[in-house]
Amino acid sequence: MSTGIYGYPKAEAAAIAVREARQWLATHAWPQEAVFVVFDEENKRVYEQALASPA
Repeated sequence: MSTGIYGYPKAEAAAIAVREARQWLATHAWPQEAVFVVFDEENKRVYEQALASPA
């Protein structure tokens, strides 16, 4: 989901990414963790909020 030039909402994109990663990790033995890489402080805050939300 492109939250940059194409303008997809950042909070929605982060929520979807976190939800899907949690679902994958809960149903598969490997990998055991997911790493989210962001490019600026705004996106870092958005992902921190998404990760803090209950599953």
